[in-house]
Amino acid sequence: MDLLASCYDSDESLSSNNDDDEKGSSKLITLPSEDEKLNETMNDNLSNALLGHPKSNIKMDLVSISSINNNKSKPGERKRKRNESDMDSSNIFHFKRSKPHVNGNWAGHVYLDILNQDTLYSSLTNGVMLLETVQNSILAFQHFIENGDGENDIPRKMDIPRKMDIPSNTERRKDEHVVLVSHIPLRNEIQSSDREESDEESSTSSDEDSCESKSTEKQTFSLHISLTKSFFLQKQSIESFLQEVRTFMASTVHTPFCIQIPITSQVQKNGEKKSYICDLEILSNDEQTRSFLTIPLEGTFTDLSNIKSIVDMMSKVMIKYGLEPYYKDPKFHISISSWNYCKAIIDKWNNRRPQSRGSAFYASDEDSDLNTIEETLTIRVAGINCDFGTVEKHFISFEN
Repeated sequence: MDLLASCYDSDESLSSNNDDDEKGSSKLITLPSEDEKLNETMNDNLSNALLGHPKSNIKMDLVSISSINNNKSKPGERKRKRNESDMDSSNIFHFKRSKPHVNGNWAGHVYLDILNQDTLYSSLTNGVMLLETVQNSILAFQHFIENGDGENDIPRKMDIPRKMDIPSNTERRKDEHVVLVSHIPLRNEIQSSDREESDEESSTSSDEDSCESKSTEKQTFSLHISLTKSFFLQKQSIESFLQEVRTFMASTVHTPFCIQIPITSQVQKNGEKKSYICDLEILSNDEQTRSFLTIPLEGTFTDLSNIKSIVDMMSKVMIKYGLEPYYKDPKFHISISSWNYCKAIIDKWNNRRPQSRGSAFYASDEDSDLNTIEETLTIRVAGINCDFGTVEKHFISFEN
């Protein structure tokens, strides 16, 4: 989730409360830029579309964060000349810097890693099961937003989503457009990546440059639980910060623990099973520029006291470095996708029918012959991750 961390709209400052600003507060009035006017118009059009305005249609294109990252120029590559077809994350995907860039500042993030490209196939995790469950849930959410809260809303076949059609600047002025960014690879990307790895293993070529080039295209992703807000440190302070975290970790007792994620599975007569996340919640950042589809941990079988104790420890480190600590009453969650903020989407999700809430969201009349079971997916957490930028990645084990 490199592109979403720290320097762009982050999911560390989230709220489900989208009330307007308090009346009577004084504000500096400035004229909006052309981009701001365009974004405001898009938001109005999206609201009209979701509320049934006859002149507008909602369109929610799906793309993965890994495909965005892989599209960026690699180190040493000549930067491509920008044109209409380039994936400009600040425009097409509606990412905005939450803080201006300062030379020497490194964006930091401390979190519990739930799943990434390196642990996906580990025998110690339920990685593949979690990945497929999240993929199914994101596609079901996309279908719901586009098609409404009617009978048989959830499509029976969602193996491969439609190809994303990236709009040009001109098209974006005409169409109401939301880009749903999946925080995990899409199923067709995983299949494509697996085929490439298989081809590479069977190849007898000794061209090291070719192999290195292929390895850089590995689908990178991360599902995680944030332990700090986004923050910035100067390069020379990173090592001392990490040492401070290690010292605090050594002074308190922390052992590996498990995250419990409730899922619902539909089992067909032939034994085929398709699983979904039982409960999903939309949260938005404080700036109301981006919304996130999340797996809430409150109310699950997860013992949140383990996470809270680590957050308390990290808050002490943050304060020591003059950084803002985490929230007093945090809503621990796992973000699985995000999109440019639109209040109408939030309203539509929060106001869906009672029979479309929880695990019932994935059921329809066509499922009457299916055996539906409630399960719990267990993910083991063995330490905390501290990342700075896209290259400084550190893991501090609970067992050291």
